[in-house]
Amino acid sequence: ADRITVVPLGVDHAVFHPRAMSESRADLGLAPGVTVMLYVGGMDQYHNLSPLLQALREVAPAELELHLVGDGEYRSRYEQLATGSPVKVVFHGQVPHQRVPVHISAADLCLAPYHTSGFHNDEVAFSTLKIPEYMACERPVISVPSGNIRALITDGVTGFLFNNTAASWSAFLARMPDRASLAAMGRVAGPAVAHLDWRATARR
Repeated sequence: ADRITVVPLGVDHAVFHPRAMSESRADLGLAPGVTVMLYVGGMDQYHNLSPLLQALREVAPAELELHLVGDGEYRSRYEQLATGSPVKVVFHGQVPHQRVPVHISAADLCLAPYHTSGFHNDEVAFSTLKIPEYMACERPVISVPSGNIRALITDGVTGFLFNNTAASWSAFLARMPDRASLAAMGRVAGPAVAHLDWRATARR
């Protein structure tokens, strides 16, 4: 172990940085007053949106929308779960990389719902990229308390950490913070990942 150094992924801060939410929402045609939860990434064995979609059938906060950016083999499963949901669920599919920060900046809260059973010993083994990119755009993040994620997100300060189950999601949705509180958390999240930079990664 003393001969091993783990070098984390960086963030391209020229691309992922704070932007005005109002401008991003106008760009995407999103209503200014709704609470937007956003997921960006693959729809595969390493990520699991099913618990959230199931929970939204039971607990549906007013003025909440779920936006999903990305694609994968499980998309049809999620589309089926979203059918008839009391919460608006929008599938954007794949978008150009340069447009991803616009979607993040239009959101109030970003998601990294990893499927821990897809990893050895239920521990997320890789250095997640989406979480620090979300945070660099000054958005709080929901994820699981596993692997390196524990070092990225401070629960209740820069985001929320809980097991990716329908019961956990229902409990969160029932006491979901207001938009002002989420925005305040985002302003703390940005500086927390300022040191994660591709140049620093390359130097190490």
